[in-house]
Amino acid sequence: MTYYIAIEQYSEMSEVYRGLWRERGIEGIIVPTITEAMEKAMEIEASKTERLYFVSIVAPDIDYLPQLALLRKKVVAPILIAAVISDDSERTAALTAGADYYGNYCTTPVENINTVIAVINSIKRREQMPNPSFHIMLLYQNLLVAPTPRRVFVGAERIELTRQEFDIIHYLMKNPGRVLTYRQIYRRVWGSEYEDAARDVLWSAVKRLREKLRAAPEGSDYIETRLDVGYCIPLE
Repeated sequence: MTYYIAIEQYSEMSEVYRGLWRERGIEGIIVPTITEAMEKAMEIEASKTERLYFVSIVAPDIDYLPQLALLRKKVVAPILIAAVISDDSERTAALTAGADYYGNYCTTPVENINTVIAVINSIKRREQMPNPSFHIMLLYQNLLVAPTPRRVFVGAERIELTRQEFDIIHYLMKNPGRVLTYRQIYRRVWGSEYEDAARDVLWSAVKRLREKLRAAPEGSDYIETRLDVGYCIPLE
């Protein structure tokens, strides 16, 4: 069985959406808090017979930002934020905390569902892009990146990364000694046009990535910053 989880409190359209998703073979779970969503998501993702398609947060109903980063750490599936009125600062904060998408409601439920499906398909395409070096393990000092399955190790310790964090280190490791610009990394990882606000999203993601790599017993600061340009894995 495939599920989606919607975090919302007051939506009168919940049952309408559940019915439309059910027609597509996806069962909806509606919960009022992020804590309950995490519990449900972890149960589904730990199952061998069930799959979590996505988690959506109805922004007007939920004060989600304080817990969004924690949800991102616990959930592998795409996290989508549905806003009634788009807010640039909120969008930046949501993407920085780990959301995969932040967007406005469409005119009709069917249009909303089609948008969600398009976003998820876009994420899957980026994850499955054919690449001659996709199966090649990448090593720098004691940092190992294994693209298939998507794993990162510092020494003997496996480092748990979000999708965005893995994609950043994988992209850098495939281009040792080359400075990748903020624009190149953002478009590669998030798959959308680079804007001024996107720099904060990227900086925050790289900061979290660095902290995780440094925290390992044999960890170090593997990523070199080129001020106002981008990042690179330096040649030894």
